[in-house]
Amino acid sequence: MKFCSGCQSSKPIEAFSKNKAMRDGLANWCKGCHRRLYTSKENLERRTLRRDDRWSHSLVIECRARARKLGVAFDLSDGDLVVPEKCPVLGIPLFRTRGKVADNTPTVDRLIGHLGYVRGNVSVISWRANCLKRDCDDPAVFEAIAAYIRRSRRPRSAVA
Repeated sequence: MKFCSGCQSSKPIEAFSKNKAMRDGLANWCKGCHRRLYTSKENLERRTLRRDDRWSHSLVIECRARARKLGVAFDLSDGDLVVPEKCPVLGIPLFRTRGKVADNTPTVDRLIGHLGYVRGNVSVISWRANCLKRDCDDPAVFEAIAAYIRRSRRPRSAVA
């Protein structure tokens, strides 16, 4: 038997999930209390608002995972990524979408791919622009993307 701090009652050990961080190797809350907490409407709204408030943090976490997967360098923090109102390449408004990616979804672009996700080599652009950059065959669109990359590679002191 183990005491559940969520419902304040003793329950059989099978009612608890594993948690290696705890001394006895089991979670403090039973599976039922844990399920009630994490599937409640209030908790879902709270987590959604927190994710929206810390949008750049979510992008940094995604970049870290992608850097590990690709085996490239990573040294970004939350303050390094600034999400603009409009895509610097296409000029379309950027907004967060939930569940699936849209053309206006902000993505992190590596200006020089092999350098990785490091300060000065990343920029936030629309998902559409990032896809066009990846597989573009229209010369006009490619020139717009090239102009964006040239502007981004200028030394920061010259961008005044």
